[in-house]
Amino acid sequence: QLVEDFIVPEHQKRVHAVLSQTLQGVETQNFELSLQSRTGGRQIHAMLSTRARTNNSGEVVGVVGILQDVTNLQQAMSDISRVTDDFTELFDVANMPIFSLTAEGCVMEWNQKLVKLTGWTKEEVQGRPLVKHFVTDQSKSEVDAVLANILAGKGTSDFAVQMLGKDGRRSEMLFSATTRRGTNGEVSGVACIGQDITALRDALDEQQRLADDLSRLIETANAPIFGVGVDGLVTEWNRKSVELTGYSQQEVLGRHFVDDFIEAEQKEKVQTVLAQACDGMETAKLELRIRTKSSKQLVVVLNVTARRGAEGSIVGVIGVGQDITALNQAKLESMHMAGDMKQLISTANAPIFVIDSEGKVNEWNQKAASISGWTKAEAVGKPFVQTFIDEQEQDEVWGVFANALTGDESANSELTLLTKAGSRRKL
Repeated sequence: QLVEDFIVPEHQKRVHAVLSQTLQGVETQNFELSLQSRTGGRQIHAMLSTRARTNNSGEVVGVVGILQDVTNLQQAMSDISRVTDDFTELFDVANMPIFSLTAEGCVMEWNQKLVKLTGWTKEEVQGRPLVKHFVTDQSKSEVDAVLANILAGKGTSDFAVQMLGKDGRRSEMLFSATTRRGTNGEVSGVACIGQDITALRDALDEQQRLADDLSRLIETANAPIFGVGVDGLVTEWNRKSVELTGYSQQEVLGRHFVDDFIEAEQKEKVQTVLAQACDGMETAKLELRIRTKSSKQLVVVLNVTARRGAEGSIVGVIGVGQDITALNQAKLESMHMAGDMKQLISTANAPIFVIDSEGKVNEWNQKAASISGWTKAEAVGKPFVQTFIDEQEQDEVWGVFANALTGDESANSELTLLTKAGSRRKL
């Protein structure tokens, strides 16, 4: 029994309903369900499409279902969502003002520090032009010019700005800004992170680290399914294949799959895989590049298996794929974002260092090197507290780090940094 033996209990009733509807002629697309593995150790998440199966007289005699395993895809989306949530939470509670703007200069994000500094709540500022409503007249032209350069893709920039509080009070802040980019790399806005220098301008030399805005978007699609005969001609081309490639069934059926739709550098490999499938040798997770009707390149992870006729003989090949074009683009974007964040940390207007669980330095930005005199190469790998902290403060500073390593964060902790020249810098 399909439902009772293979479907997890909480989905059995819904799957029963879907199968009943299909037997009545109502097809189902993209129905989510969970299957129990043979060992019972894990669940397999899948997308189900069904259609009625009829005999020669047109009578419904059963159901044909196509499953797409989306377990790994769901896990990847969950991981990305968790990372995004972590960064969003970090930005919101950071002890430094952080905001982001649309390409039109309207406020999108406004963290708790800015609420405290300006009195304006996030709900009061979202969607309103930053420069027009929240920047003093003296700063408007300079901020407009900086934002215009950032939106033109000219990298990061530091700028000072007088923010106008809800009560009319002015707060002077120093911001670093960088572009926000969409999934295709286009500039979609500006992300800014800074420090309130109203009271600390003459007393502090640095501020907390600057973080890059993180956004990920993963486009997912259901499985494209196609069939190829032993002669290499396309025999099946489902609706998802039509949607993804732009080619209708009429345009594809009867054409040579490899010659007409596969990129030149993959033709030989794909032809070999199809030949092996026709010999009964299945192939899993073949990454395939297919040319779309609009000349774009579609990347599909493909499982290929033999298609058998009524007598059991192999009559062709069936390929079931998963479109990972958007996922590859997202990975590329993630690499770009990681590079941007690394550059932003390296050039931030505040000393930034990172220690590992043993208290050894593994990151040391340019500002930290400038203030201390110790280069990154000299600092990395050394015990931070024992090497760079005044002896009288070492126990206290290590206590702060030890708490942080257990998840107990600390803000505005003071320490005395020993420079390479032997002087002391208060941070």
